[in-house]
Amino acid sequence: MSAALAGAQSVSAQLSVVDAGLMSINNYLIEMQKLAFQAAATQDDNARASLNTQFGNLRSTINAVVTNTWYNGRRVISTGAINASVNLMGFNLVLRSVGVTQASLVANSTTISTKAGASAFANVSAQAALSMVAIRQGRLGGYIDIVDAVIEDLENRQAGLTAAAGAIGNADEAAETANIAKQQIRLQYATAVIAQANILDTTILKLLGFDGI
Repeated sequence: MSAALAGAQSVSAQLSVVDAGLMSINNYLIEMQKLAFQAAATQDDNARASLNTQFGNLRSTINAVVTNTWYNGRRVISTGAINASVNLMGFNLVLRSVGVTQASLVANSTTISTKAGASAFANVSAQAALSMVAIRQGRLGGYIDIVDAVIEDLENRQAGLTAAAGAIGNADEAAETANIAKQQIRLQYATAVIAQANILDTTILKLLGFDGI
């Protein structure tokens, strides 16, 4: 039971890392979309070039999140990276298809250095990328809910076993206490009988006139 619980908790921790990574990617994409809208709206080519530089930096940051998010020595956001499972009473949950790549979200050739390019990204490409991340987040959320339910079930089972073991121990202790009490009663009874016998012997001797013996 403890091993199963530890395994489920490990998967939960891994999914939390992926969830945080996808949230970061989502936020970076939103910032890139804002830059694209600004680049599409401005008439200043120099301003657009500056926005495009910031855009490229954010794309590199997304790539860094994808390639450098690790758990237990493994990348966990790259496509196909997640390959974990939880087994409980024959139920097997395989976790997959929550990863992404930077290129699938924002192609390396994507630029907002022109009004047309900026408009295309802001209105089409960015929306597609955000939808892709949202789908992964939704799927991941379902996995998290299932794993959390597994953990709760295992914790309840473990608590039940601990309580049962404690009850057995308490029952053994109660039985031993009762046995000691029984022995004490027997001893007290035997002592009383002996005392009564001594009194009876003394009384009989006095009646027979041997009280001085």
